[in-house]
Amino acid sequence: MIEVFSKDGLEQIVKSNDFIELTILPKLGGKMISLKDKVTGTEFLLPNQHPSRKYFIPKYGDDFSLFDCSGWDECFPNISQEEMFSNNNKIILPDHGELWNREWKYFIDNNDLILRIDSIALNYELEKKITLRNNEVSIFYKLTNLSKDKFDYIWATHPLLNVEPGDKILFSDEIKELSLYWSSDEKDNKDDKINLPIHKSIDFSVVQNCNFKKALKLYSKKLTVGSIGLVKQKQRSSLTLEFDVEKFPFLGIWLCYCGWPTDREEKHFTIALEPTTSNTDSLSEAIRNQSAKTINPKEIIKWEIIIKII
Repeated sequence: MIEVFSKDGLEQIVKSNDFIELTILPKLGGKMISLKDKVTGTEFLLPNQHPSRKYFIPKYGDDFSLFDCSGWDECFPNISQEEMFSNNNKIILPDHGELWNREWKYFIDNNDLILRIDSIALNYELEKKITLRNNEVSIFYKLTNLSKDKFDYIWATHPLLNVEPGDKILFSDEIKELSLYWSSDEKDNKDDKINLPIHKSIDFSVVQNCNFKKALKLYSKKLTVGSIGLVKQKQRSSLTLEFDVEKFPFLGIWLCYCGWPTDREEKHFTIALEPTTSNTDSLSEAIRNQSAKTINPKEIIKWEIIIKII
């Protein structure tokens, strides 16, 4: 079932079956603002974190941290803001990419929800089709290069999750350590290794509490198993992401236990589990370390993320 309505001046799309209900804001980057387990009533996505709890529409190029920083969106064709040259043209790729801050067109086809957006800095079209199958959500993506030139990119899914202390992160057995990419604590060093599950007496497979007072961005090594999950312990409900490691060989892990935004009193409490093409937020760095993906002229690349709720 799909229902479309307006709330607080924004069109919302609610898609549901007997097991799952999700809500999309097409005007706000096609963001998923809610993902619920209907059996237990569990909400898996972090709610709006803006002090007013209202949604504001960003402009292209705006700083991601100035807005609500909640829900589930995509980072493409980059994560960190940077100035680059693409096919001898100087381009500026905005913070968290081109997708979260712009309106997506949407269509309903045979009870599937299809969202579509094109580029400003480059020449591509990205489409995602959302399908519900019992307790699974399939998000099927199709990236089309409309240009006669190739370009490099990072893609990372970006779900900010609604967590409580004691919730369990389900790392696959092959993930024995993570590399530190960024920390809110200046004493930490980039590329430090975090051993899993226990590092310096802290169990990093368990969601910490606000006393941790840190935010960390971590990356895995290349993976052979495309799975990561979260168990909501009190609610007895779990979410698992399944993905193709040929297309997305790394995991980005955002652990924010009251440590970010660093320049604001009101801190966030969330984690993000992010299948991604690369082991860095910087597209130029990903190109240098050969973890960036390339799409050729007129090429179409397809991929799928499966979300299982149990």
